[in-house]
Amino acid sequence: MTRQWTAEELGDTFDEDEERDRVGPRILVAFLSDLGAKGVEVHGVQRDVDGEGEENLALALSVASGTLYVHFPGVPLEWLQRRGDHESDWQTWRAYNYSDAMFVQGYEYFDWDEAVQAAAERAASGDL
Repeated sequence: MTRQWTAEELGDTFDEDEERDRVGPRILVAFLSDLGAKGVEVHGVQRDVDGEGEENLALALSVASGTLYVHFPGVPLEWLQRRGDHESDWQTWRAYNYSDAMFVQGYEYFDWDEAVQAAAERAASGDL
């Protein structure tokens, strides 16, 4: 059984950063839950502050095979999971921000499920 993470437990990851604290825990809990459903056990979570731009979340996830690096735009979770339903929001976001992509180990993804699948495959293969 994989560990079940909670937003409260992960809230400390974004301490002192009000903007990221609003969206970060929900994105992270959803991503960790989806990884867990694919059999990936995440043992630890650390914010990768050096990897963050102005409007993104950068995280280092400790998995059995090493460290998995993921980046997300700092937007509501619903935008990431159902991108097509929020196209006008994304148009506004892209006008002011560098990227609207999610990244797994430096590879760009625009689809939530593809990003989760790529992370699961990387973690399972040890290709980190």
